[in-house]
Amino acid sequence: MIDDVVFLVGMPRSGTKLLRELLNRHKDIAIFPNESVVFPYFHKIFFSFNDVNERENFNRFFQEFSKTTFFRRISSNSIVITCDAWFLALKGNSYKDVIDALFENYRSLTGAKFVGDKSPSYITQIPLLAELYPNAKYIHIYRDPRDYALSIEAAWGKNKIRAVQRWKEQVRKFLSDVKLFNLNYCNVSYESLISNPEQVIRNISDFIGVDFQELMLTLDRPSENLGDTKGELSIVAKNSNKWVDRLSSSELKEIEGIAGEAMEELGYKVQSESGNNNVSSFQMLLFRLLDGLNLFKHHIKAEGGLMRAIKQAWRAKKHSAFEESNP
Repeated sequence: MIDDVVFLVGMPRSGTKLLRELLNRHKDIAIFPNESVVFPYFHKIFFSFNDVNERENFNRFFQEFSKTTFFRRISSNSIVITCDAWFLALKGNSYKDVIDALFENYRSLTGAKFVGDKSPSYITQIPLLAELYPNAKYIHIYRDPRDYALSIEAAWGKNKIRAVQRWKEQVRKFLSDVKLFNLNYCNVSYESLISNPEQVIRNISDFIGVDFQELMLTLDRPSENLGDTKGELSIVAKNSNKWVDRLSSSELKEIEGIAGEAMEELGYKVQSESGNNNVSSFQMLLFRLLDGLNLFKHHIKAEGGLMRAIKQAWRAKKHSAFEESNP
């Protein structure tokens, strides 16, 4: 059984990539360079492969897994996990045994003591992760929802109001789930990470169980390919409070009316009236449809063409257990 596993979660555009890249600078930490996303999907269909200790059955599992965007992307990052190596690392025939063997392969490839995954969407999958890895280290990074909503809109053209509603629901779900399952977790705000990185990284290093190293305060490659910190090799300390100039008074009032109480629970100050309003189901559905259209437009641009975007969207949809997949 593998216990030295780290899961880094948080809403997208909240600093998950930045934190992953900083932690990965330590020789004893290796968090996948790409989001797995697919663990819940394969957990759901795992029964269909029967006994994976039989090579033919495991080959079918591997063939399906190798079709995922995650596997394609880690392979392009020179992380070569072969069917033979994965099968040989199996210690049993449960789903946990299979994922353990995947992590063990990655540990062997990197030489790290702690291996892990950074998938923002796992913020809603804590019950499954708790079942698989009750002794793992869970790191949750969150961001002021006013800036989060602006970043979501800038990156993928998504609706700010829907973004804030989902921020409230999913952050609260995470905090409830980790307490329910009595998990070992730590919370860190994006604002504290960029304003006081040394103290935050020292605290996280202690939490994981590694020594702090100065190189964890710089990047060896840009963590962002979108937004205001695109291409940066250093931590941008002033990348916060953009909502002050970019949100209208009516937008601010509506956002704080939705998430104000949750914001205050996390230490954020509300400028207007603090609330806990919910966006109607009809509005959320409409916003979701428009967000999906804008995200597909992003895929067309990112993938370099309509057909490639359709293939990418199909892969993401097929292998994801979530409402949507962000790139």
